[in-house]
Amino acid sequence: MGRQCVKGSTAAISEYLQAVRRWLVRAWAWGAALLATVGIAVVGVPFYAGQQGLLWTVLLFLSVAIVFVLVAALFYFWPYMLIMETPRVYYAFRNALYTVLAAPLYALLYVGLSIVLLVSFDGLSLLLLAVIAAVILAFLSTYSLRAWLVHKGLLPADSNPAE
Repeated sequence: MGRQCVKGSTAAISEYLQAVRRWLVRAWAWGAALLATVGIAVVGVPFYAGQQGLLWTVLLFLSVAIVFVLVAALFYFWPYMLIMETPRVYYAFRNALYTVLAAPLYALLYVGLSIVLLVSFDGLSLLLLAVIAAVILAFLSTYSLRAWLVHKGLLPADSNPAE
């Protein structure tokens, strides 16, 4: 529907509801699996940090790395869904994961900037956090992904992803 609005045509409420029916269960299933994975890794961090030995240090490092990679991949997930010609959840997540692994410092910069934005908006109000911060993060993730793809030559510089 986002592509349709960018091209100048309006979307009917029935089209919106059809898109919700099509993506709701799949999006919640992916979200629940990722939340469980990140949750297990986050819970593991304090446990592994309190243990002694090389094995526990390696597990601590892996837990922190898993959390970073998944959170950074989620940062690029929806922009890939918008850029792809035929959006597929699996391919969007895979491409987001590859993007993070290909340029981890770039991803770290933008995830860090997002965290700073979220923390700064947190003091204002819950409504601002829910609406304005989400919009700013969506723009930030979409345009940073597009700039990276253009820089790597994977997307033409004059292309419009919505077309």
